[in-house]
Amino acid sequence: MLSYPELYILGRQVDGVYVEYLHGSEQADLFFDYTIARDERNHMNKTNMKDGAWEILKYGSPITLKEN
Repeated sequence: MLSYPELYILGRQVDGVYVEYLHGSEQADLFFDYTIARDERNHMNKTNMKDGAWEILKYGSPITLKEN
């Protein structure tokens, strides 16, 4: 069975609804490393908090199915 990395995205809520997602610079909207996602979240919370706090949202990892 193949193993895939976990994926993370950053988002922020306004009134309980996610209104914006941060685009990762290395890949289109995803961070493949929790530490990088955490550092980016901390940076964004220091510089861009007017509309709510940024949070790490675990996106998951692809699932590999076995063929029978």
